[in-house]
Amino acid sequence: MARIHYVNDEIYQQILGSEQVANLLRVIFHAPVWAEEFVKLATVQMTQLKLAPALRELVILHSSRLYNAEYIWAQHQGISQAMGVSDEQRKALLHGDLLSEVFSERERALLQFISSVAKSQSLSAEEFARTRQHFSEQELVEAIGVHGFAYTVAKLTAAFDVEVDPISGSKMLAFVDEVQSKPAELS
Repeated sequence: MARIHYVNDEIYQQILGSEQVANLLRVIFHAPVWAEEFVKLATVQMTQLKLAPALRELVILHSSRLYNAEYIWAQHQGISQAMGVSDEQRKALLHGDLLSEVFSERERALLQFISSVAKSQSLSAEEFARTRQHFSEQELVEAIGVHGFAYTVAKLTAAFDVEVDPISGSKMLAFVDEVQSKPAELS
């Protein structure tokens, strides 16, 4: 059971214009103004990044493993599959095998970049050059942003013992579409 009570589903469903139910929403809408912006940012990350959706999902799944965030891992199983992340790649991430041949050279560079960022380490010039040859500056900024967002979710769900409520990838993507189609209501 969560350490704080869940807000009534109707509170966030009305604000978001969606019938979606999620324990994370039940927690973050204790701070409704912040939560609305949080949802906007999540929607941007799911729909408007230059970083390819499969790469975004690799960053999210890897971040979930770095922070032992079962909530994120469960939420992004189906999404990552829909975005092209293979079962073998998820298995390698689960076991921390970032150098596995199931990842392309580009994917390995991104995962190692995120590992260094997570450890708050500066990359050597050589490490950065290796990553930079695969990604634009925009993609690198977005990757760190996605990682930071996952960190926030990891800490919220861990601090408050938020129960995992896995959702299918198609339902999560439908929720994103619903929220994205109502930008005026979220302003």
